[in-house]
Amino acid sequence: MKHRWRSIGGTAGFALDLTQLEEVQAELSRHVAGQEVILQNLGTAIAIYGADQSLQFFNNAFLQLWGLDEAMLRANPRMGEVLEQLREDRRLPEYADFPAFKNEQLRLFTTLIEPVEEMVHLPDSTTLRSVAIPHPFGGLLLLWEDVTDTLALERNYNTLIAVQRETLDNLFEGVAVIGANGRLRLSNPAFGSMWQIPAHELANEPHISEIANHISDLIGDSDAMHADKQQLIGILTDRESHSGRMERVDGSVLDYRHSAVARWRGVAELPGCVGGDQYGTRAA
Repeated sequence: MKHRWRSIGGTAGFALDLTQLEEVQAELSRHVAGQEVILQNLGTAIAIYGADQSLQFFNNAFLQLWGLDEAMLRANPRMGEVLEQLREDRRLPEYADFPAFKNEQLRLFTTLIEPVEEMVHLPDSTTLRSVAIPHPFGGLLLLWEDVTDTLALERNYNTLIAVQRETLDNLFEGVAVIGANGRLRLSNPAFGSMWQIPAHELANEPHISEIANHISDLIGDSDAMHADKQQLIGILTDRESHSGRMERVDGSVLDYRHSAVARWRGVAELPGCVGGDQYGTRAA
């Protein structure tokens, strides 16, 4: 059976309402622009590379940190090109095998699953904290933070603490510092010896109530610093300074002083003594 089709003149058409789609796209564009403004004003250097390894975004901190030509960066160079330029400008560490380093960085585009962090030491003595993060849409998000001053401050702090620790450990006076949480923050060997507290107990930062047990056992109830545990804790944690002299049940005599220490809130210094000699405690 045969069908014959006859052409009929006319026009057919249809219309789609794209208002909602355009609104969503406009909202997305505003969201992306807002994020870009935030990233541009961060102090952390940021670079975003696409899945094709081309530079898609960099902020002002990145430009200032690496000193690269802005026109070159806006041309969307590939990551390998950026690394080559940084090497030429002597802004990268001296790698014995630079091609191997470069290939290792480029492999991150296909192998990186979780963020990785490392410290990078530049030839000008700058130290950077570097973080590489896989981008949700492919590619890499790279961040660099200059931690040179922070590390220098940390080294100076550690040196100061070591010197203070050495000084305290060689004092004949017993010194102990109690933190705002009521636990031991610092003590020296003389303090543990005076109150017969084992070193491993002091290392566990005992609560002041535990320390008071040792003290009350040795001072008895014949002294102004009464052996009642709660009263003793109250005296030792008082914000007002106290000093005096006490005689322990073993016949030893000591001068004591406790006071609040400015650099730690709610800190008290506990008394200390050695044998039957008299010692005045020093502020920690």
